[in-house]
Amino acid sequence: MVVVAGAAGGTYATGRADDVLAALGVAPQPLSDPGDDRIAVRARGDLDALLDLATSADVPEPVLTALRAQANALPAALEPSAALSGSFVEACRAQARARADDVERAVSPELAVVLASITAGLDQCVRAAS
Repeated sequence: MVVVAGAAGGTYATGRADDVLAALGVAPQPLSDPGDDRIAVRARGDLDALLDLATSADVPEPVLTALRAQANALPAALEPSAALSGSFVEACRAQARARADDVERAVSPELAVVLASITAGLDQCVRAAS
């Protein structure tokens, strides 16, 4: 038992634990960061609100499709975000700034990449809707 525990400890210390677990058929899953979870849920809620605004503002379908894809890259919001004010373009700009700020706060690289992509998409929405 001590040998097994020592071997397991050695794999973690050398950074080979994931390789060993994969060889045994175990798929390790990274734990999400609670702060990242809050950022992702807030971003989704904001995008959902922006989609509602875009729908009522008669925004072109390609822009709506892009916004839906961006929203679907994040977990569903637990409750609706505060209503967005101003025009659709102003709301897109505000969300792009907010997502860019979230990129800087995100811990996991995966969430940072999704948020950066959303930021770029929102910037494209501004250009398309302006």
